[in-house]
Amino acid sequence: MVLRMGWSPPGLEIELNRDGDFITRLRSKLGNWPAGTTAAIRWIIPGPAADIVWPATVVGDELRWHVAKADVAEVLDAEPEVAKLDYANDDAEIVWFRGAFYDHT
Repeated sequence: MVLRMGWSPPGLEIELNRDGDFITRLRSKLGNWPAGTTAAIRWIIPGPAADIVWPATVVGDELRWHVAKADVAEVLDAEPEVAKLDYANDDAEIVWFRGAFYDHT
């Protein structure tokens, strides 16, 4: 039995390359993000290791990331189980996307 209460996040695919920085932008179709909005890609690491979090820069209607290749390699080496794109505003954290990642090295 599956019991869903509320909203189920859609799938997310992220391609990572050990040899390059991760640079991307996500644009809101609804206009600018409200003041105080925060967002991050959270890498869920199996076992006792701490999750790895890549915070976004919020600029107008965009969420922006520029992650150095050394930090990309750290995620690939940690072999995360899942990636989540979280955002928060007014102390309400919402999982926006949930899914897998792909190592394209």
